[in-house]
Amino acid sequence: MGRYTDLHNHLFGVTFLRCLGFQIVLLCASGCMDQDPFNHSQRKVSGPYRLERFDSGTCYYLQKGGTNEGGGGCIEGTVQEIGWTNGFIFAKRYATFRGDPDGWMVIEVNKQSMSGPLSEADFRQKYPGVQTLSAAEAWKKL
Repeated sequence: MGRYTDLHNHLFGVTFLRCLGFQIVLLCASGCMDQDPFNHSQRKVSGPYRLERFDSGTCYYLQKGGTNEGGGGCIEGTVQEIGWTNGFIFAKRYATFRGDPDGWMVIEVNKQSMSGPLSEADFRQKYPGVQTLSAAEAWKKL
């Protein structure tokens, strides 16, 4: 019975140590990963552009898939309002860098080009039929 108990304790000890080692490796690896590896904080708007929710829904950024835009996403600011139609995305930004003007950024999705910022008056005059939503409302709709 002694040999069996010694073998059992040895195998249990080895198995336990292997499991413990594996768990330590997983814990370390998870610390190195992106905080949102499956992009649950992003929703597709149009083309490669995604609305990203940050800080539990208090900030929203517009990100372009395939790029890692830091400091305000592809419009270099937080999204206050957003609308999309006919291959265009219209995003009212609050500029990250306070030396940059706030306003409406217009993205032509097919060309992946952007213009702006436009003032509220210029935006409404140039694009009178565009319907926009707050970033939080758009998040729910997407």
